[in-house]
Amino acid sequence: MKPGLLFSAAILSASTMLASPAIAQLAIDVILPMTGPTAGTGELFKNGIDFAFSEVNDAGGIHGKKITPRILDDGGTTQGGTDRVRQAVAGGAKIILQGGGSAVAAAISADVKRWNERNPENPVLLIMMGAEAAALTRKDCHFYAFRTSTNADMRVKALMKALSENNRLGSKVYAINQDYSWGREMDAAVEENAGPYKYQVVGSVLHDVSKIQDFSPYVERIRDSGAETVVTGNWARDLLLLMQSVASANLKAKFATVFLDEKGNIASAGKAALGSFVATPFVAEAGGAEGEAYLKKFNEKTGANPISAGNNAVIAIRLLSRAMAGVPEKDSTNPTAVALALEKAKAPWVHGEVSMRAEDHQLRLPLVVGEVSTEAKFKLDGTDMGLKPVKTLTAAETEVAPDGSCQMQRPR
Repeated sequence: MKPGLLFSAAILSASTMLASPAIAQLAIDVILPMTGPTAGTGELFKNGIDFAFSEVNDAGGIHGKKITPRILDDGGTTQGGTDRVRQAVAGGAKIILQGGGSAVAAAISADVKRWNERNPENPVLLIMMGAEAAALTRKDCHFYAFRTSTNADMRVKALMKALSENNRLGSKVYAINQDYSWGREMDAAVEENAGPYKYQVVGSVLHDVSKIQDFSPYVERIRDSGAETVVTGNWARDLLLLMQSVASANLKAKFATVFLDEKGNIASAGKAALGSFVATPFVAEAGGAEGEAYLKKFNEKTGANPISAGNNAVIAIRLLSRAMAGVPEKDSTNPTAVALALEKAKAPWVHGEVSMRAEDHQLRLPLVVGEVSTEAKFKLDGTDMGLKPVKTLTAAETEVAPDGSCQMQRPR
């Protein structure tokens, strides 16, 4: 795959807006948590955005114009998200990219939906790059909102399938998650998969988000339960502090995670992370020569590794670029035309094709389950550990069918 070939002068022309009747200006606003307790995740998304748009610029920009996405900081709060949507819309944005937690994404999506309902002749297109709460592409779906990440059902399904097939799951599982939509869905998914994968849920807990300073009491509950595997969808500060407590307590249970490859987590856990697993969009070693080339190019462009949610940002831009390639130039500022094209969009990815599901705007993508190991070819967090591939699951294997709750109102 040659990512640079995906970009041309026309592919993102839907991001243009008219600054005056005669002068077209490019406008892509990106809402991220660049401050606050989830700022580390915002940095991951920004790295992916910087990489993807550097490819656009290296290919000559958009209609010969290079672009610099405008980063709007929501501070990781719902009010911040709402304020940034207002700022973007007031500035004439036609496309908004969003990265961060599900609670903030839900607020942003609702604001965009309200705007579009009140201004049907001037809609805004939203691409959510990381929020994974299922409702965003289920009961809260709408035509102008797309998600380029997974949901809890997809992540847990991938983890359980990979661990079970490799005799690594064990018979006793514990779930620890944040007490909001995403965490509750992770907790439910662990329970739902117990029958198919023949394990007992020996305990579960939902805790406050970004408020726990010491996870030691939770770690002791896990130890007392006798769990062999601990499943968590925790991310950002809550995962980092959890892994610190795991390391301090010398807990022997292995962790099956979603965001363990975020910056700092493996370093915080130290050797306690060994033998733990993560279901993630990208593991360099699993991608062979292509994976190594992507890793090298990303690092050269951003000074960072393509880890965790940063890859969802790259996928978002690649899908958008493919969608825009089929839109006539006269429609390139029309979010409706862009959305219709995005519904059919497909793009190559290191581990297999990604595509958008039209009926609910949920991404189909492959996932790799990797194990933290000193034998991994590529190391993370400045440690001697990295992710050793356990199983690569195709988009068909990770896909979870729509539940029927998405009743999307399509434009006439």
